[in-house]
Amino acid sequence: MRGLFIAVEGIDGSGTTTFIKNVAQFLRNNNFNVHVTTEPSSHTVGRYIRERLGSGKGDNTILGLLFAADRVIHFREEINPLLEKGYIVISDRYILSSLAYQGVDEELSWLEQINSRAQNPDLTIFIEVDELEGEKRISKRGSKRDVTEKLDFQKKVVQNYNILKNQMDVILDGFLSPEKLSELGVIEILKKIRST
Repeated sequence: MRGLFIAVEGIDGSGTTTFIKNVAQFLRNNNFNVHVTTEPSSHTVGRYIRERLGSGKGDNTILGLLFAADRVIHFREEINPLLEKGYIVISDRYILSSLAYQGVDEELSWLEQINSRAQNPDLTIFIEVDELEGEKRISKRGSKRDVTEKLDFQKKVVQNYNILKNQMDVILDGFLSPEKLSELGVIEILKKIRST
């Protein structure tokens, strides 16, 4: 039986990483094979994207093209082979992130076109917080910020995600406790598993 591909979306500081860790642990404890991955990916193009973001090279035209290429490699070489083995694959960010982030400077229609070769997820979960909450959480982390983690940029990303809400299957309140958030996420994932 083919597995399930889940994308988890949200602005920086929304809690996607903690959410995925908790949900994956629950699923593994209940005998599901789970693979967690992220975008940018760990492949060559993904590593180059991280390098550009970390060094302040935030040209959204270039990043849009790089992310689209990385996404196709990511799906074909990492995600799909595991789906064929029946795994639940959970990606921390996917297509909607490109539309929300690179869409700050680029046309959404162009970004959708260059991502048209990427396979859509079976389930997209969005963790919703505003840019002020995201900023507060990023500040608490204290780590070096990349070019996308500035408040004015994140405000525009929130606006783009709002435009994209019709492409999200599940929207969760990111102000909930991590435990409650992951509990709700598990419910939605199990519902999807039962319906496929």
